[in-house]
Amino acid sequence: MRRYGSAFTSRGFTLVELLVVVAIITVLVALLLPALSGAREHANRIKCLSTLRSMGQAAQMHAQEHRGYMPLAGIQPLGAWPDAVGDATRKKYTYYSVDPMGEPRPPFLVAPLSASLGQYMGLTLMLGSRQELQDSLRSELVYRHFTCASDPEPQTGSTIVGFTARGPEERMSYLYNMRVLSLQEMDGVPGLAGNVSKVRRPAEVFLFADGQGGVPPPTRHLSYFGVMGGDTLYDYWRWHGGLSSTSAFPALDPRRHRNRINVVFLDGHGETLTLPDYRGQNLDEIGDKGGIASVGVNMGISN
Repeated sequence: MRRYGSAFTSRGFTLVELLVVVAIITVLVALLLPALSGAREHANRIKCLSTLRSMGQAAQMHAQEHRGYMPLAGIQPLGAWPDAVGDATRKKYTYYSVDPMGEPRPPFLVAPLSASLGQYMGLTLMLGSRQELQDSLRSELVYRHFTCASDPEPQTGSTIVGFTARGPEERMSYLYNMRVLSLQEMDGVPGLAGNVSKVRRPAEVFLFADGQGGVPPPTRHLSYFGVMGGDTLYDYWRWHGGLSSTSAFPALDPRRHRNRINVVFLDGHGETLTLPDYRGQNLDEIGDKGGIASVGVNMGISN
């Protein structure tokens, strides 16, 4: 600063000084970004686990009001109307109205999972006509309750699929245990169809988990979100390649939470588990299974 009589003039920054300041700011931003990104992902992971717990609590509330049955989901070989799922009096599951189109069937179909759960999660859902229900399920409020902030492309499909048609369209970031919630047979043994009283060790059996839906062959047009196969989540993850992009079936998503996965169990408790690092390895030779080897799909139900 120079003084000429009583007047003062100021000297501006030189180009070198400006470049130094910019360089310092750039370094600071580079140092802070990973920490900020990690903090954001940690917050998203906690929020995601909270969502899964809410879904688990809603499933338990459904069971309390429906004779011990959690919502029905999955592929229903005989259809999704009450008689076909062993619920002629409509006391076990949640239904919505349909036009019978002159067919000798009751004008009701099993509601999709997000509707059955959503009614216990404080969501406004219209269980009237199919179109009314579909409009409800497409609302942003419902989407936010069934999608994860760390999932850039939540899958769209149906959690309840009849023999010839699928249910209303849903968008979800999560998978459910088809062995627990569906009637689908595996190795000649039918699913529990939501009857949780038949599960011997509910604290070991998963109910909902992070994942991406798939398209079951051979139909290819029916997206679903159910996991059925293998004793544990590790078995299922191994058989379907670990990445949903390489499999036609629903799969766990190791990229969403940086090789971690949120899981809620049948008894209502939730955990964040580390997935094994599959990169560049033969999946059958992975030593550290990251905890998912103890998460039951079939294991814990009858053994």
